[in-house]
Formats: sequence, structure tokens, C-alpha cells
Amino acid sequence: MSELIRLTKRLAQTGKYSRHEADKLVSQGRVYVNGVVAVPGTKVPLTGEKIVVYGMPLGEKSDTIYKFHKPLNVLSSYSDPNGKRNLSSFPELAKMKMGYAGRLDYNSEGLMLFTASGDIVYRIQRKEFEVEKEYLVDTDSDITENWIKRLQAGIADDGEQFLPCKVCRIDANRYKVILTEGKKRQVRRMFGAAGAKVMRLVRIRICNIMLDGLPEGELIPLTDKEIKELMKCIK
Repeated sequence: MSELIRLTKRLAQTGKYSRHEADKLVSQGRVYVNGVVAVPGTKVPLTGEKIVVYGMPLGEKSDTIYKFHKPLNVLSSYSDPNGKRNLSSFPELAKMKMGYAGRLDYNSEGLMLFTASGDIVYRIQRKEFEVEKEYLVDTDSDITENWIKRLQAGIADDGEQFLPCKVCRIDANRYKVILTEGKKRQVRRMFGAAGAKVMRLVRIRICNIMLDGLPEGELIPLTDKEIKELMKCIK
């Protein structure tokens, strides 16, 4: 019988992940062994098992990137103990179990990016790379020009400081917001501080990638041109 070692050690041996990163991947349910999600403490043989990370077999590499239109009332996760609709409700995503950038809350919709490349996910999400995320925001009431200027300058909310951003009034109760960070429920918190409730929130752009009428629930690969421009953005 082949010697068994911890799955996290096997992942680290590839040189692609540190032990800490491997532990995190397993804890987040990103690693599958022979089609079954791995759990902390899983052991595997040195060879022979089919190990899949972010939808890609261990040892293989893919920089393919997909865009997805997350519908309203869908969790940005692959499971939910309470049975809410989630990413696994979409067959292609459930099969590939890729990493994703651009998490959206349950009540928001719009563009998310999926890839098996952890490095790409990391760079899109980290604020130091200043990747723009653009949103259309509908509110229950208008906010003042003074509040628009305050939001643009970066407000503090619940002990968190938001970075400066772009806020533009499009029409009555409708705004365009461009962020380079993604704190939890940030846009809703910003408008809440200004006295308005967000009624609809749609992400329409991440860097150069546009939602562009992609139907809800659809997943399509980016073009070579789109990927090239995105990679320039996250260098």
C-alpha cells in the first residue's frame, strides 16, 4: 500500500502553494480528491489519486478566464447549509469549481470572473492592484451633491475606512459607482450612510471586462483580446 501523506503537504510539494495556502484551499472546499470535496486532515497516496484544485487537475495549468452573470438571490459560494441557491446551482460552475473574483452579495447581481488561476483571482481582488469595479445603483431616494462628494472622498463606516471612489448621478435615484476595493456590502453601506436604501445593485464592469448584455446565469470564456487587456491591468 502506498504511503499516505497529508493532502496539504502534497499540494505544497508542487511548489505552487505554501502550506498555509494549501490549508486555506482545503478549508474553503476548493480541493477535490477523486470527485469528493476534501476536508482538513485528508490524507492521500504520493501518487495515483485524482486531485483537483480550482477546477483543474493538480499539475495542470490553465489561465482561461470566464465571465458570469450572477443572478439576484444567488450566493457567491458553492454551497449553503441553509439550502439557498448558490454557484453549484449552475452545472458548468458546479463541475469546474473554479476560483472567482468579484464576490457579490445575495441581493446583488452582475459580473463575476472565474478562473483556475489563483494568482489571477488574487490580483483582481487585492486593492493594491487598483482594479476598477463599476456598478449601477438604484436607490429609494436621491442623495445630495454634498453626500456624493463625501462618498467620493472616502467615508468611514462601522470602523472601516473606504478608499476614495467615483460616484456619478445618472438620473433620479440612479447612480454609477466605481470602486477599487470590495469591502463587505460596501456600496449599500455607502448609500445607507447618505440616507438612501439601495434597491438594486448591478456590477457591469471589472477592469476592461464588461457584462455587455450577458444573460443571467450564463458563463462564457473571455476572448484573447479581453484576457490580454485584463492581464495588463493586473500586472
